[in-house]
Amino acid sequence: MRCSIFIATFYLFIPLSIVEAKNNYPIVLIHGFIGWGPEEMGGYNYWGGDYSYVEYLDSLVTSL
Repeated sequence: MRCSIFIATFYLFIPLSIVEAKNNYPIVLIHGFIGWGPEEMGGYNYWGGDYSYVEYLDSLVTSL
């Protein structure tokens, strides 16, 4: 019973945009005045910090 309530509550808070995109609009990331390239900052990614947000978005596109 608790598990089903948890699952139902969890699905109420998932934005529909995560479940399925309704368009093919590109995601454009524009850096500010401190935008760095992928080879700088000692492996720290400007977009995503410890992980690469750009690679994550690319993997979503290639999996379609």
